[in-house]
Amino acid sequence: KLGDELFVVVARDSNVTRIKGRAPHFDEKERLRAVAATGLANQTVLGHETDFMKVVRAFKPHAMGFGYDQQVDLKTLKQQFPAIDMVRIKPYKPHQYKSSIIKAVPPVQP
Repeated sequence: KLGDELFVVVARDSNVTRIKGRAPHFDEKERLRAVAATGLANQTVLGHETDFMKVVRAFKPHAMGFGYDQQVDLKTLKQQFPAIDMVRIKPYKPHQYKSSIIKAVPPVQP
């Protein structure tokens, strides 16, 4: 709904650890590969470790979608990037795909 191309920025492990207070379940390279493997994104990239908006300035998107649980102030970002539409994306089937639920299910043995 936001455009024809999807660019996904995967958070760096250091930022996930700093923001959530714990290391991510999957490392940044695993998350990057997993997102790319879905085939939904035209491009997947790792975010910058200190300048979160570097990728925004580089790609110059027309719109940006933020996850329901991302800690970002859309009003402040909109002031920095007034030409970019910004939306908060609702969770997709949170009763099924929430990471805490997925981690609680034991892996299937071959």
